[in-house]
Amino acid sequence: LTDAGLVALTQANPGIKHLSLALNAKGLSDDGTVHSLRHLRRLQCLNLSGCSQLTTKTFTAVARYNERLEDVTFSGCKHFLDEDLRQLFNSCSLMIRLDITGCQLLTEECLLEVLPRARGLRWLAVSAIPKLSAQGLARL
Repeated sequence: LTDAGLVALTQANPGIKHLSLALNAKGLSDDGTVHSLRHLRRLQCLNLSGCSQLTTKTFTAVARYNERLEDVTFSGCKHFLDEDLRQLFNSCSLMIRLDITGCQLLTEECLLEVLPRARGLRWLAVSAIPKLSAQGLARL
C-alpha cells in the first residue's frame, strides 16, 4: 500500500471504523498517513504495527483526529515517544485496548504516569520495552 492508495481509500470510505496498516514499512509516510487519518473521524480500531518509519507527526494526528479510538496497536513503532502516549490518552478516552510492544523509546516513568489514569483500558501489551523494569511492570 502506498500513500496515494491509502489517501484514495480513506477519501472514498470516510466511515471506516477498523483500519490495519500493519507491516507497511515501505509504502507509507507520515504525510500520507496523516492526510488519511483526517478523513477517518469514526475510526475505532487502528493497527500500525511494524510501521517503523512513522514518527510523532503520525501519532499526533492519531490523537488529534481519531478521538473515538478504542483499540490501538503501535507495536514495533520505534519512533513512538512518551509525549505521543500522553497525547493519545488525553484525546482518546474510549480506549480499551493498547499494544505498544517493542516501542523502545517509551520510558517507565511515562508508563507509570499515564497508564494508571486510563480507567477504561482493559487490555495492554507492553513487552519488549527496554526501559520498563520488572518492578515498574508490577506497579502497572
